[in-house]
Amino acid sequence: ASAVTTYNKAVPGIVQTRASAGKHLLFVDQFTGFSTSDLGSDQIHPNEGGYEKMAVVWYTGIKSYLR
Repeated sequence: ASAVTTYNKAVPGIVQTRASAGKHLLFVDQFTGFSTSDLGSDQIHPNEGGYEKMAVVWYTGIKSYLR
């Protein structure tokens, strides 16, 4: 769990560094607001509700880029 937290904390800074260098990318946070109740029986992969939550977060992140 601590490795996941460390990794997730590093991602926004890496994305910002690359975006500032002119790369075309977007950070969509799929970790915040995601709880263990959103996980399937293996406690790793999302359950149906978790996938739905992820879809909403992705759509919110990219909808201004869709035409």
